[in-house]
Amino acid sequence: MKQGLILMVIMIMFVSCGKNGSSANVSTKPLAPSNLTAVVNNNTVLLTWGASAQATAYNIYDSTTSNGSYTKIDFTTTTAFTVTGLAYGMTYYFVVTAFNNAGESSYSNSVSATTTLSTTTMLFGVDMNRFEMYPELSSQGITDTFTETEQLGVDFVRFGIDWPTVEPSQGNWNNSFLSALFSTFQTYHLQILVELSGPPSWASSNPTATDPYDYPPANYQDFYTYVQYVANYAQQHYPGIVIAYKVLNEPSNVDCTTNGGLPPTAYAHLVYEAKKAVESVAPAIPVMTGGMWSVGVSHTPPPGCPNAMSVYDYQNEYLTDSTYPVWQYIDIANLHMGVINSPQTGIWQRAINQVQGLLQMFSPYNPTIPIWVDEFAYSSLGQDQNVPGYQCGQTGNTQACEQIQANYITDALNTLIGIPQVRAVSWTYMVDNPCATSGNIDLGLLAIDSPSAGYDGCENVSDADVSTKPAYNAYQNFIVSHK
Repeated sequence: MKQGLILMVIMIMFVSCGKNGSSANVSTKPLAPSNLTAVVNNNTVLLTWGASAQATAYNIYDSTTSNGSYTKIDFTTTTAFTVTGLAYGMTYYFVVTAFNNAGESSYSNSVSATTTLSTTTMLFGVDMNRFEMYPELSSQGITDTFTETEQLGVDFVRFGIDWPTVEPSQGNWNNSFLSALFSTFQTYHLQILVELSGPPSWASSNPTATDPYDYPPANYQDFYTYVQYVANYAQQHYPGIVIAYKVLNEPSNVDCTTNGGLPPTAYAHLVYEAKKAVESVAPAIPVMTGGMWSVGVSHTPPPGCPNAMSVYDYQNEYLTDSTYPVWQYIDIANLHMGVINSPQTGIWQRAINQVQGLLQMFSPYNPTIPIWVDEFAYSSLGQDQNVPGYQCGQTGNTQACEQIQANYITDALNTLIGIPQVRAVSWTYMVDNPCATSGNIDLGLLAIDSPSAGYDGCENVSDADVSTKPAYNAYQNFIVSHK
């Protein structure tokens, strides 16, 4: 912007001087430009207007409200300007003025433009849900994590705004949490895929359960109020910060772990309330399902969950619920892949089969629904690398094992973006998990480092910092080359 202002000053000096340095000042400021129009292309807006006589250049102003409070964003010497880098699902208001050395005109006519989520451009994201669980990170580690996330170049981050945190007791809203959360992400120019959660104990239909948030609310109006409050707070105070809302993380998995505690009829009702709440304050922002799977037509309950439904039956029933058919109330289908591992059919063919299987479920209702894959990952820990062709053959976190993770992310991305219906992909997670001692604990793009302890086991080391892994560089390079 400073460079633009310097260029503007130089340009004005140049046009103000005739031959031999004689003055060519204009004594009358120009009239306001006329016929301002706006054309939206995803999250950019092309502005065009009619020329104003005696104008040297034009100033462009925008606002996120229609009350006439505009902010200058740039200038141009032509009668067209493309505004880039706008938030998705946001309405902007624009005016332009003409100016010369005598002064600036009044505003042109105002135009509005609502950006939309891309239907042709791939979006890239990363999961930061685990981030709030890391007491190990130093303050510098936290800052570095957000800085590295911003520099990664993702379009969004996934983050849960849990109902128990937002409203710990009925009507008691945790505005300080919302403000701190949104302002932090805004500072680092990160938009959020908001993951909505189940209820706190006071609102749960099973308040004495170990995990009351895994059960439906006793009153669905309370869920509506929670979603509406979050959406309204974001829209009023941090417009453009939210890219989409996701209704729970993995509803069929919750139903499994609670042995039928979250039936598909209950989940369908939650989706309906969420869509209605978001539409009431931010109708352009999409709502999506929780993570779905494509596992074929199997009617067998998941292992260890005899009272739960099969994944296929669960998803099919909430999609076609007789009262709140989910397919009518969502804009995006969310797909979870985890580690793409199927040596029988080829690992990447399995990814394609999962997308196609999910589309088959939607085909009678919405065959063109976009799919966001917001969970796919692979470990950098040697003993957890179990996909043929992506194994370092070593134990622990070695340079060779970390490079295998980087190879995996590149190959997975190449496969996923080649599937036309997939419109967004998101890696799980941004940071390694220091609170686990086995399993897929090193899925992150950033490693947690500490000079006084390792990062397996939650040592609560206050000096822990982060460092990039080869997978970070692989993802960053992929994003840059596909924008």
